[in-house]
Amino acid sequence: LEKSYRPHKNLVAQNRELEAIRETRDKQNREAKTELNKIHFDELSSTKAFHAEVRREVERRLNHADHKLEERRERLRDLFATEEAQFLAETASSRESLSERIGKMRQKAKRIREEKESEHARLVQEKYDQRFRRDCAELRELQSKELDYELGNEHLWQMKEKFDRKKDHQAEEEFWTKLWYDDIAKKKEREDRDAQEAKAKSESMSKIIREQMQAIDADRGLQKSKRKEYSEAA
Repeated sequence: LEKSYRPHKNLVAQNRELEAIRETRDKQNREAKTELNKIHFDELSSTKAFHAEVRREVERRLNHADHKLEERRERLRDLFATEEAQFLAETASSRESLSERIGKMRQKAKRIREEKESEHARLVQEKYDQRFRRDCAELRELQSKELDYELGNEHLWQMKEKFDRKKDHQAEEEFWTKLWYDDIAKKKEREDRDAQEAKAKSESMSKIIREQMQAIDADRGLQKSKRKEYSEAA
């Protein structure tokens, strides 16, 4: 009864594994086709030669993925056969129930499958990325344009900094020039004011001196007139 029951369950599990493989392959095919469509509509892929090269690269990747999936399918078949043999041997020597043994084997197979699929997917993706970066002319062109754009931005930034420095220097020169002219104007205004004040003081002193001289002359004339009158009276 165990031998007739186990192959049926194993066949179901195998069919599920194969279905999972087909789904994985279909998913990779869809992703590859989506990538191809993106490349087709990308503005950088403008020449027919580039389209053909990219199409050949994607087809090669699809064929490579199909080949890898077929190899994995064969390895899974071998793994299932090995597990089947181990299961029969364990069934004969173990006191565990059939359902417990089946559960453990399924968990073990699932764990092994998930680990292998995860590692395989990681390695495949890493290889694809490396090959794509190395071989894809579109990516190189895009990276070149990005580099040109960055260099252009850097050049524009340097020009802006140079312009700003020149503008700041010019503003500084204008500030100091204006300050110098303002200082000159203030000095001239102060000198003119001092000259006017000195002139006013000089004119005032001259007026005072003239008035004093006139007073002295008037006093002398008065004294002279008095002496003359006194002399005539005597």
